Amino acid sequence: MVKINWTSVLQKCQPQARQRIIDLRARHEDLNRQLSELRGQLPNIDWMQYREALRESKTEQVDLLEAKAAQFKPRVQDIQPALLLVEKEKQEKVRVVVF
Repeated sequence: MVKINWTSVLQKCQPQARQRIIDLRARHEDLNRQLSELRGQLPNIDWMQYREALRESKTEQVDLLEAKAAQFKPRVQDIQPALLLVEKEKQEKVRVVVF
């Protein structure tokens, strides 16, 4: 994970951009906290409730959906290439602002 020296960033940016950067950082930290909380929480589906709510002729659809849900495995994506691209673009923009 890339560590950002926020004090340095805020010192180098233009005054009108400081508050936007501070707000963005706060929003990012909030989203990270929410993501951490949600990672361990998988939804529990009451399949019997769906079977009871549908007519007997439709319960095979619930069985099919239950089987598909049991087979579902979240896909993990490698976002490192995207992060490297963002870092490269950030470095280019910092050079433009500083010079």
